[in-house]
Amino acid sequence: MSTEERKRVTGRQVLDYLVKNKYIAVATNSDGVYEKKSFESAYRNTRRWLQEFGGYKRGRRKNIVTSPEQTAKVHKYLRLFFDNRVLPPEEQLREVYTDKSYIHEHYNQNDDSIGDPNDEQDVQYGKGKHKGRRYCFAHAMQGANPRVAVQVLQEDKASLVPGAEWTFCPQKKGDRQGDYHKVFNGENFVAWF
Repeated sequence: MSTEERKRVTGRQVLDYLVKNKYIAVATNSDGVYEKKSFESAYRNTRRWLQEFGGYKRGRRKNIVTSPEQTAKVHKYLRLFFDNRVLPPEEQLREVYTDKSYIHEHYNQNDDSIGDPNDEQDVQYGKGKHKGRRYCFAHAMQGANPRVAVQVLQEDKASLVPGAEWTFCPQKKGDRQGDYHKVFNGENFVAWF
């Protein structure tokens, strides 16, 4: 199947293709059905080969399919985004990007040092079991002002949007916002934005 068709392809389909075109041989019984051990070995190796050399990832069996309405919204947004970029500079709107992340209270970059011989081992010595509180944050960054040819003034340069930070610690009594997965939701994002 070609990439233009954008169809989901399974490891089993790839295995069947390889057998059909005689790239590999898998033992079958008298009825033409794959022998269990031979099939399992070939199937496992096909998936490994796809992951290591093909760059494919094994996905879930229940794929989430985007609704046509959502796809239409994304297309509309992208059209407006790229239409803005082709306007003359004096008519362009400034682009703003948002993102969220977190950091642990006891983060220490030395724990992840390339000199630590235990980093690649299953047993980690000298690293704390508990990472401590998690500090969550979101911010907005604006691109350079397209209406100014040379960005001399600080407000015309690409930078963080002043006053746009959203920070909290879900475990702190004062914040008490619960699990950060629940806090970083659409309703709270729109309120922050």
